[in-house]
Amino acid sequence: MIESFKKMFLMSILSSIFFIIVGLFLIMKPDTTMAIISYAIGSLIMVSGTIFLIKYFTNRNGYTMLSGELILGVICVIVGISLFLNPKALASVIHFILGMWIIISSVTKIQYAFQLKAYNNKAWIPTMILAAITFIWGLLLLFDPFEGAMLITQIIGMFILVYAILDLVEVFIIRKNLRDIKDGIIEIIK
Repeated sequence: MIESFKKMFLMSILSSIFFIIVGLFLIMKPDTTMAIISYAIGSLIMVSGTIFLIKYFTNRNGYTMLSGELILGVICVIVGISLFLNPKALASVIHFILGMWIIISSVTKIQYAFQLKAYNNKAWIPTMILAAITFIWGLLLLFDPFEGAMLITQIIGMFILVYAILDLVEVFIIRKNLRDIKDGIIEIIK
């Protein structure tokens, strides 16, 4: 169990570092960063679509009418090409995706805070406060109250940067109090 916690902490630290880098790039070079991200995602989606189309046209088992590979392939190729032709389109939806990610991560941290509180561990207070702040950041991103794609991109970069820094602080607080969290999980399993 401790090994899985160590892996979770490592993944959380690595994702926070990744988000810090992305946040800084979004703040400093929003148009270039969004174009690069859009081209990368567009490429992945086009490759996926091409694979679906190849699978559809090479299927020899007679069930091609019922498979969704042709539909998925065409949709993925069209979306991928769209992202290549209009990289700013991604800026209009990325705030929603990142907002959801931050909200889900924050709710997980809130659960840890409640677990710490159940064991009368005082670290639950900063964990809860930080999780609440990141939850609010996620909500702000989700509902996108700002206008203008480049401004949104820079604001997203700031949100990502703040989230990543707060997430790193939370990880270290939780890691320091891992024993109480582990004990709570063991009790739940029993």
